[in-house]
Amino acid sequence: MPNQQLITHARGHVTGEYAQNTVYLTGERVSDAGFYQNIRLSVQPSIGSAETCIRPAEDSGYNPRLFLGRMTDAPTEQILLSIASGGSGAIGYYSVYGYENGALRTLMTTAQYNNAFQYGEYSLCGTRGWFYEEEKGGEHDKKIMLREVGRLEASLKAALTDKKLVFLHYPPIFQKYECPEILRLLREHEVRLCCYGHIHGKGCAAAFNGWRGGTEYKLVSADWVDFTPVKIIE
Repeated sequence: MPNQQLITHARGHVTGEYAQNTVYLTGERVSDAGFYQNIRLSVQPSIGSAETCIRPAEDSGYNPRLFLGRMTDAPTEQILLSIASGGSGAIGYYSVYGYENGALRTLMTTAQYNNAFQYGEYSLCGTRGWFYEEEKGGEHDKKIMLREVGRLEASLKAALTDKKLVFLHYPPIFQKYECPEILRLLREHEVRLCCYGHIHGKGCAAAFNGWRGGTEYKLVSADWVDFTPVKIIE
């Protein structure tokens, strides 16, 4: 792949051969802040064997790192890949890979995982969310937005009760901006309350607090609520 450069590498017993293998992490660096895209993970089984490569579930982000170690019952080492999402409310995505039948396999990934928690008769759902305006955002912003929509949908589908509350970092409504994909999910799943943050200082006065499409929206940024916990249900 053009413009690929080595990010980091590590050596360990990944394939089960006597000799150690080299695991490579490569990608296209697009900023001095350590942001990479088109990230690829590859392992060289042994001298003379073909290299095997896999595209991670999350293939763009900041400061990608890999670690080798025993994470399953297999006699070989597995590969843990961490990538920071960047942006406000940034989180880390983690994936575990193993070498099986001559190829790298995804054993676990948090990039597409989400769940919900039950509190009495309520289901607590959520994800980080994202700001994305098609005329301004790039391909990476679109990818993040679609991933967050998928994570929210997974969380809502995991709800065990009909009374659903959603918690986001980014507001799905702010001034003239709306995220139709997230608003659609809130409407389809009949979410009663959506709490969000991200907005601080003077911007809080422009935040949307109120009802839209059967859902109540509340800004709960710490400075907006005077650093006091907000009671949302009994």
